[in-house]
Amino acid sequence: VFIDDLELYLRAQRGMKTVSINKIIQMLKSIVRYSLERGWIEKDPFLGHKSKSVQTEILYLTHEQVIKLETTTLSQERLNRVKELFLFSIYTGLHYADAMSLTKSNLVKGIDGNLWIDYVRGKTGKRIQIPLLNKAQALLTKFEREGLKNDYILPRITNQKVNSYLKEIADILNIDVPLTHKIARKTFGSILLYHNIPIKVVSELMGHSSSLITERHYAKLDTRKLGEAINLLNK
Repeated sequence: VFIDDLELYLRAQRGMKTVSINKIIQMLKSIVRYSLERGWIEKDPFLGHKSKSVQTEILYLTHEQVIKLETTTLSQERLNRVKELFLFSIYTGLHYADAMSLTKSNLVKGIDGNLWIDYVRGKTGKRIQIPLLNKAQALLTKFEREGLKNDYILPRITNQKVNSYLKEIADILNIDVPLTHKIARKTFGSILLYHNIPIKVVSELMGHSSSLITERHYAKLDTRKLGEAINLLNK
């Protein structure tokens, strides 16, 4: 009863969303588990309790919106630079922090003889190897030609400025997706899945700890894919 009352209080009185409530409940569960293991309490008050599921909508850019970004030259250099950094993460699936941490030592010759990115993902500590698309390589060449500080492969800019400028870019190009740097990674995943890249390969490229995470978050089919399937069936 206490747990139900707590969830109701957090939702009604504190205005919290389900995902935030679940995190608080999870922390309480950890404390209770710690107490049970040491015999401080005799019964688990969370027995039979299940956190409410949260359906998160994955936002990403369509193929047409990516093309619009690629083909539009913006009037201000700061916006063009952020657009290029955003596109680089669309081509690689890199988080902002991981992308900004890359140095020339992270560029290696892959098993296929082409240029790859080899790095350890900050969030999971997992080693990730990503073969670079031609478009990603072209951006790296452009950045290097324009001059870079230290040994980094990308121009330096804060995440706050990136997200602020992305909102300006979205307004200019009439993109109805609330652009943040995270959308680039989501777009990378959706593009791979749309082009029938196996889920395990997508999971490896995105650095997920399990392909189940990839399937749960990214395997929702694009409506165009559904249409293509029905058209194929018609034929």
